[in-house]
Amino acid sequence: MKIVKLKYSFLLSALSVFVMNAQETNNKPADTIKTERLIIVKQYSPTVSDAFKVKQAPNTADSAQLQKKAIQYTINSFPVASTFQPQKGKAVGIQKKPQPKLYKNYAALGVGNYTNIMAKFYGEVDLKNKQSLAIGLNHNSSQGGIKDVLLDDKYYDTQLNIGYSKITDRYVWGLDLDVQHQLYNWYGTPNGLHHDMTLATKGGSTFQEIQDEAINLIDPKHTYLTVGVGGNIQNTNETAIFDKAKVYFRNFTDDYSSMENQLSVAPEFKFLIEEDSFIKTKVGLDYLSGSFDKGKLTYNPQGFLASAEEQKYSFLNLSVAPSYQLVNNDFALDIGLQAVLNLDNENSKTNFYVYPKVEASYAIAGDYFKLYAGAKGGLTQNTYYNFVQENPYVAPTLAIQPTDKPFDIFAGTKGKFTEDLSYDFQVSYSSENNAAMFVTNRYSALANLETAVVLNETAKSYQYGNAFHVIYDDIKTLRVAGALNAKVNEDLLLRLSASYANYSLNTQEEYYNKPNLEASLTGSYQITDKWFADAQLFFYGERKDRIDRLHSEIVMGTFFEQKNVTLDAFIDANLKVGYKITPQLTAFVKGNNLLSDNYERWYNYPVQGIQVMGGLSYQFNW
Repeated sequence: MKIVKLKYSFLLSALSVFVMNAQETNNKPADTIKTERLIIVKQYSPTVSDAFKVKQAPNTADSAQLQKKAIQYTINSFPVASTFQPQKGKAVGIQKKPQPKLYKNYAALGVGNYTNIMAKFYGEVDLKNKQSLAIGLNHNSSQGGIKDVLLDDKYYDTQLNIGYSKITDRYVWGLDLDVQHQLYNWYGTPNGLHHDMTLATKGGSTFQEIQDEAINLIDPKHTYLTVGVGGNIQNTNETAIFDKAKVYFRNFTDDYSSMENQLSVAPEFKFLIEEDSFIKTKVGLDYLSGSFDKGKLTYNPQGFLASAEEQKYSFLNLSVAPSYQLVNNDFALDIGLQAVLNLDNENSKTNFYVYPKVEASYAIAGDYFKLYAGAKGGLTQNTYYNFVQENPYVAPTLAIQPTDKPFDIFAGTKGKFTEDLSYDFQVSYSSENNAAMFVTNRYSALANLETAVVLNETAKSYQYGNAFHVIYDDIKTLRVAGALNAKVNEDLLLRLSASYANYSLNTQEEYYNKPNLEASLTGSYQITDKWFADAQLFFYGERKDRIDRLHSEIVMGTFFEQKNVTLDAFIDANLKVGYKITPQLTAFVKGNNLLSDNYERWYNYPVQGIQVMGGLSYQFNW
């Protein structure tokens, strides 16, 4: 405790002040102050400076000092008989498989039965100042020869792509030129054509003569030409607002005077908020215009016959899609929407749509178990070009309309059971307005009952029930899908996927030419350093098609029949085996449709049976 004593000098000074004050105020009695001791108590708070260091080796005064005993020893050496000769050790490293040399250029050629020819080429040339030029060529053709097919069934499909790219300090940009030429035949004549021809007689002509005359009237060949030019640019600065953009123009024509032009512009912008979150905005402009030549029998979107005048279509779609993206450890979120303004220029109609763009995922157990869910939608602008790529046997009389998908809600889980076995399972429910589907063209080859001639010489080559047109309906789809990827060992990889869908339509009886069940099994096996094999097994479920037939009979007159037909499910098995003659040269043999099933992918269109092709591929650098 600390004791503070008041000094007498301080007391005397204070006393003098009070005495003087007392003399001025005689009415007050004089105060007396006694000397007291004031004691202030404060709790002790230790500080570092209060501590003292304990010496590590304190001085001791031990009276019992022990003396160390001196030890004397000697070493007696004697020889040991040994043949061991120590060797200098060598470091042992892990043996690694040599990495194959990578080549920028590739060429392949294959020839098979049905006179099938496959040719591929890709070459890239590095120019000065971080510039490059690439050329790609892809050709597939066949001279046909499918069993029991009366018309020519050959086809050609050749694609050429030329690309230029340049890298600068701020951007990576490129230009593209695409040219594609396709030739197909409407060879899928219905069996009813032969049956109906037996009802007619032309001066005592035999059935074979009438059939030959019908075949001579049909020229099933039709060709398509596609020319496209485009450009793209990518910003290399990740913090810049402008991210990337694409521009593409495509002209598509056929030999029936049909024409289609499409221009699309798609810039994207990105606003960085924090290191792991940003706002992305996609802007889109899509302009489509086209026409089908007059004099053709066309169909409206509901599938009913329309006028034979020139059919035109023109659409302008403007869209903006802002979204907020957050990636934080095991959680990822992408939430946004898309607004689309659709202008139907030919019919003077304007529609406005808003679609959800939401997706979230959470890794509960790292890469082993992840949950994801979301909702999305969009406006799909159907085109003549896209319909031809999906079904090259469509007639040049299509009704072109956009498809509105208000929502597609999905949820699933993905991850891996082990390091070598991964999975992805999903369930979804979607709604589509004006969804497109293919149906067989009306059979219009029978006419002119007055002369009892069933062959219509004015009919087009696609009006014998051997082509397809497009109809639309509102569809709701419940889908369950899953996939497994297995790495059996370092040399064998397998993938199994399947999808089942349940369709609910508004007006049509079926979702025509769409299966409920699809599945595939693919594998890749590195047999040895030189031998390898790839295999695919595809299952395509049962489908329905709708046929419209116009019966013209002498006895019963003319009547119209519409009915559904069933296309059987099929399995397509493919196998490719290759041998590396050198690191650059490889010989291969391919087998397609190995189950030898002339199944019908489209109604009345059987495919080629077993197809075997052999060839060589070569990779190189300039």
